[in-house]
Amino acid sequence: MKEKDKRGTYEGLSRTEFHKRTNLITLLLLIYIIILLISTSKIMDRLGQIEIERSSMTGEATGNISLRITVTPAAAAAVAEAKQAAETLSQPLTSSETLIKFSKSKFIIDLYYKEEKTEEVLVTNILHIPLDLEFSSNLDDFIQVSPNVMHLDPGEQKTIAIKFIGHEPGVASGYIFAKTKTIKAFMLAILDVSSSGLPGKVRMNLPEQFKDVHAGENILVSVSLTGFENNDVEVVYLLKNVANKEIFRTSQPMNIKDLAKFDKTLALPENLEEGLYVLAVEVRYGGQVLVDSEIITIRNAEEPVLETPGDLEEGRYFITTTQFTLIILGMVLLLVVAAVIYAYETRETKKEPYGHKK
Repeated sequence: MKEKDKRGTYEGLSRTEFHKRTNLITLLLLIYIIILLISTSKIMDRLGQIEIERSSMTGEATGNISLRITVTPAAAAAVAEAKQAAETLSQPLTSSETLIKFSKSKFIIDLYYKEEKTEEVLVTNILHIPLDLEFSSNLDDFIQVSPNVMHLDPGEQKTIAIKFIGHEPGVASGYIFAKTKTIKAFMLAILDVSSSGLPGKVRMNLPEQFKDVHAGENILVSVSLTGFENNDVEVVYLLKNVANKEIFRTSQPMNIKDLAKFDKTLALPENLEEGLYVLAVEVRYGGQVLVDSEIITIRNAEEPVLETPGDLEEGRYFITTTQFTLIILGMVLLLVVAAVIYAYETRETKKEPYGHKK
């Protein structure tokens, strides 16, 4: 720094001029440090984007590999058949679109207690290999299939008879399976079994918007009860999965005379898995049961996907994390020092008496 002489000048510069020049240099330093900080933030933003892209890849290494495999047409066809069968077995039982074609994919049957109904189904082998099928059900007391074994050549069609039995009052939900060692196909079966000889009727109506919902949501059920003669009844609402397992049950007592129509709001459990379910209404009185049901689809609500950047690897960007921290701290320190000098020089400039000339 230039030495101050006895006349209050700095080697020919007046005090005011000296402090003005010092302020100018300090101001330029402040602007430079601010630009440097902005540029550093942009660089870090870009590095962060690179890390996000890198963290979305699996494994410890990524790269390119070239592999050539020669497969004969026959082997390729066999692999494709096996892959298709494996994919079918790995899928949850929520759809009847399988490797075996049925003329009917689901049954909703109304029965009285001990009543029987028979439905015929055409089974088609749509594969290019012969199939030896075995038919069964998780509702053995309610469903019988004849014949229960069948051989189908490629493209062949045969008919099976499915007997539905009102084994006990209530709603029963399940599947009719057709399977080989590697393939499983199925048909959905819902049986509403009511006690016989009762005068009343129950009908449940579920609006379309409540037939495909998320777990934890509320659904609105419209119920119509007719033909009752001043009866005290218990109205039961229940939810079952397609494996005939009861998920929840709630009820309310009512007195019905001739006709009753009402709506009921039900809250679905939060932890329901995706898939098909059966929502049923049972009217119970005097040890007797009337029942009606609807199939609903439960889906899990999709949460927004949040990506977390991977940890920075030391040396990847030619400096360590500690070195980068020291650089940032150094720039902040320079910014503070420049601000202090600028404030000091501004204060000294204001002390210069008016009318002073060099």
